Amino acid sequence: MTSFSTAGGGVKATTFILPGKLSQFNNDGAGLGSRVGVVRYDYTSGAAADALNITGSGFLTYALFAATDAGSTNSRIIITIDGVEVLDDTRAGSSNSVGLIQVGSGLWALNGQAAASRGSIPFNKSLVINIECDSNAYYYYDYYLT
Repeated sequence: MTSFSTAGGGVKATTFILPGKLSQFNNDGAGLGSRVGVVRYDYTSGAAADALNITGSGFLTYALFAATDAGSTNSRIIITIDGVEVLDDTRAGSSNSVGLIQVGSGLWALNGQAAASRGSIPFNKSLVINIECDSNAYYYYDYYLT
């Protein structure tokens, strides 16, 4: 049995995601969804909101936050897996060209090309991604259920 397994043979759920990872791109990641095959959630500034709230087991493979305001904004992303808060990432000064990436990695070239690599963050019961920002924002994500 590896450290990634549980006694029942299932995959052990993640208990921590490293905060503070940044990703550089242009124009708030516009077109990212169609170029690398991820879903885009449109957030309207104001109260905190769930970009994703699912019940079941699977893997979160991509997660990136991008503010749509070209100026400085404050943002917060909370990821909860199986009822355990695994990330609470707050950043002052997020802009539309520097996003917060929680899972995977991304590259946005000046010529409009985009590339992304996927991660593999397991969950067994539930996955909730909650975001808050003082400007409108996009949250890009991808997951699959098992």
